[in-house]
Amino acid sequence: SRMLSQLSIRAKIISLVSLLLLTLAGMGLLAATSMRSLNANTREIAGNWLPSIKALGELHADVITYRAIIRQHMIAEAKEDKDGAEKALDNLVQKNMKIRRAYEAMINSPEERALYTDWSQRWEEYRTIAAKMVELSRKNGLSRETLDLNKQMIKVGNDADAILEKDIELNNTGAERDTRSAEETYSSVLMMLAL
Repeated sequence: SRMLSQLSIRAKIISLVSLLLLTLAGMGLLAATSMRSLNANTREIAGNWLPSIKALGELHADVITYRAIIRQHMIAEAKEDKDGAEKALDNLVQKNMKIRRAYEAMINSPEERALYTDWSQRWEEYRTIAAKMVELSRKNGLSRETLDLNKQMIKVGNDADAILEKDIELNNTGAERDTRSAEETYSSVLMMLAL
C-alpha cells in the first residue's frame, strides 16, 4: 500500500492498464478453451451419438418390417404375392446394408463393436432361418414345419432386438454424458467470468 502510494500517477496508470490487459487475456484464453471443449461435445453428439441412434433405430424398424413380410409370404396363396414378398425382402436387405455401412463407420468403442458383432451374427442366423422359411412357404405354404421354424426365427429375432436395444442405450448414455459435460463447462465458465 505504501509502495503503491510512492508510485507516480503514470506508473499507477500503466500498472492498472497492464492488470486489465492481463485480465482480458485470461478471460479470452478461458473463453477459447471452453469454446473448444463445448465444440468437441457438440461435434460428438451431432456427428456420432445421434446419427448412431438414428441408424440403430432404422435397423430395428427394418427387422420388424422383415418379420412382417415373412408372415405375408407364409399366408400368401398366389405365386405373384409370394414373388412380391421376396422382392420386398431383397429391397429391405439392400437398404439394411447401406444403413449398416454408415453405422459401422461411427462405432467408437470396443463395447459398441462387441454389441454390433453379436447383433450381426444373430441377424445372419435370423436370415438363414428366414431363407429356409421362404423356401418351405413357397413349396407348402403354412405347413407344420414352417410354423416350427417360425418359432425358432422369432426367438433369434428377439435376441437380436435385445442386443440392438443395448446398443441404442449405450449411444443414448454417451449423448447424455456429452450433454452434461457441455452444461457443466458452460456453468463453470459463466461463474468464472462473473467472478
